[in-house]
Amino acid sequence: MLSDLIQKSKFICTTADIWSGNNKSYLGMTCHLIDPITYERKSFVLGCKRIIGSHTYLNITETMTCMTQEYNIHYSKISHTVTDNASNFAKAFRTFSTSVKSTQSTTLSVGDLNEDGSLFEDSDVETENITVVDIGQIFTKSEDQNIDESFCLPPHMSFWTLISRSTVASDKILEKCGCKFPIPVVTRWNSLYDSSLKVLKYKQQLTKAFDDLHLIKLKLSEWTFLEEYCQVMEPLAISLDKLQGENNSFLGYVAPTILVLRRLLISFTDLKYCKPLSFAIIQAIETRFNYILDLSRPESKDFIIASISHPKFKLSWVPLRYMNLCKNLFINECCLRMNTETKSTHLTITQSDKDDSDDDFFDSICNDNVFTSPSESESRNSNLANLQALSFLNLKKKDLDILNDFPVIKEVFLKYNTTIPSSAAVERLFSKAVQVLTTRRNRLSDDTFQMLLCCRSKYDL
Repeated sequence: MLSDLIQKSKFICTTADIWSGNNKSYLGMTCHLIDPITYERKSFVLGCKRIIGSHTYLNITETMTCMTQEYNIHYSKISHTVTDNASNFAKAFRTFSTSVKSTQSTTLSVGDLNEDGSLFEDSDVETENITVVDIGQIFTKSEDQNIDESFCLPPHMSFWTLISRSTVASDKILEKCGCKFPIPVVTRWNSLYDSSLKVLKYKQQLTKAFDDLHLIKLKLSEWTFLEEYCQVMEPLAISLDKLQGENNSFLGYVAPTILVLRRLLISFTDLKYCKPLSFAIIQAIETRFNYILDLSRPESKDFIIASISHPKFKLSWVPLRYMNLCKNLFINECCLRMNTETKSTHLTITQSDKDDSDDDFFDSICNDNVFTSPSESESRNSNLANLQALSFLNLKKKDLDILNDFPVIKEVFLKYNTTIPSSAAVERLFSKAVQVLTTRRNRLSDDTFQMLLCCRSKYDL
């Protein structure tokens, strides 16, 4: 059933990642597509196959190819494969990606994809194009901070550590605040922000609870710091939630989200303590996403077309200096899709209408369009595509349903927005894998584990 559904879809997107548990390694892949009628996102598990040996780029390529071949998925149907920035995945796509061989890049791998060797090329560690920023060191260098050697700190006991380890403290907090407090987790992107925001929400109740738990009360400056921290991190947390979504997230969300995030961070000019944090995030955005800020770069093409073809954004997010460039890029893509679809339709009709009737035999002289040259046909298609593109851009409606009135725009939308912005979907698959491959079930065969994992995952057939 899944193979049939994939074959009926013009475009699909896949995600891939590697997970290890009980001294075994598995490569998981998910598949995502858009229903062309309802525009609903549908997600499926392709598999979670065992990887034996090192996680080399050859091993990764072989496993991914094997998994797609099981479903008879041709590589041309896959719009993009989304992974993390680990160097072994980067090398696999750098070496075997068809877009690299054809010099027309339709796949973007963020990072330094030079040909120089690296000690980490077969590692799962994300080593490419990453700048490590020590936030503590940034705050230490703050101009507003004067170091006094006479400072003396009391014994330290973290609030989150205390309530996570002491049932008495946890019950006392529940009694005073009427709720539990989330504990920051390193592997969850927004957990520190969510935890800090919850602390600020119950500021008065926690002040009283600190007395009962014999914890040092936070000073006014420390509360101010928490408020500024949440103010700075809120746009980033919202952006991450939007981009790591699955059902309502598209590649077209990336560029507008990055631009809005940077603009909001720049607008925070009245910060007293967290200005260095804001500057560090802005600098990281400008380094990591330079192809979004400079839309004239070749890598920007997919993101530009994906955003403009989405009815929610169109040209509203494009900076004025790039308006003509982006508009022409979108119109040219529409013309290309129109000519491609016309040739495909003509070929299908020619192959299917082979009979011995007189009408078909004399059709070459009876057809009114016999003198239409290929260049004239392409010109007519380009005019139609231009008309659809301009009408679409001038329309104020933002619902996805308006794509039904613009067939060419719909094709462009499906081609570029089938891709999801992050590989969080396969990470969710591994969250279920932890529940299947437990310590007491470590003798499960690889095939049985994969079947159980697929059964636990959601299928929308």
